[in-house]
Amino acid sequence: MRQNAASADIYFLLGDLYEKMAKPEAAKKIYRQALADAGLPPGVKNHFQTELRALTTRKNRR
Repeated sequence: MRQNAASADIYFLLGDLYEKMAKPEAAKKIYRQALADAGLPPGVKNHFQTELRALTTRKNRR
């Protein structure tokens, strides 16, 4: 379980970093990788799905 938590943290930190660097496509790629990670529990994946949806929505509003 600890390894899964570390993986989730890495995905979150990388995605957040890319967002702050104004690289939304890179952030989306990271969030998609998190969603494809079979080791992450559904609750954690829901977080990444929400982040991905938010990025997509922001892009469509511009």
